[in-house]
Amino acid sequence: MKLFFSIFFLFFLMSCDRNSVDDRNCRLLINIGMNHTENLTLSPLNGLSNGSSIIIYPPNSRGVIISNTGFGRYVAFDAADPNHAFEACSELTVSYPIGTCQCEDGNKFNLLDGSPVGSEGVLCPLINYRTQVTGNTLSIFN
Repeated sequence: MKLFFSIFFLFFLMSCDRNSVDDRNCRLLINIGMNHTENLTLSPLNGLSNGSSIIIYPPNSRGVIISNTGFGRYVAFDAADPNHAFEACSELTVSYPIGTCQCEDGNKFNLLDGSPVGSEGVLCPLINYRTQVTGNTLSIFN
C-alpha cells in the first residue's frame, strides 16, 4: 500500500505544470496593495467614455490605467510594464486600446485584457486590478 501511495505521489508531482501564471520572470515589479475609489462623475473619470482609457495616480502606486469597455464595465491595470524593473521609461503611454512602454523595446499591451500585443519575447501580461462599480463609485483593488 505504501508503494502505491508513493508511486501516486510521484506521478502527481511529475504532472505539475511549470508554466503557471506565477512565472518567475514576471516578478520584476513589487506587488502593490491597491484599494482605491474614484467618483465616476468627477474629474478625471467624468470624461472616460465607452472605448477609452485614462491613467490615474493613486497614492503609493506607479499609476493605474482604467479602461471603459462599455456598458458600465471597467478594467484596471498597473501602468508599468511588468517585463522591466520599474523605471521612468517603463510607464505606459495610452492610446486606446493599446498601452506602449517607453523603454527601447517599446512593448505594447492590449488595455482590454492586459495581454502583450505583437511583441516577440514579451512574457508577462500587465498586472490586473479588480474593479467594481457601485452607483457613481469605481473601486479598484487587489
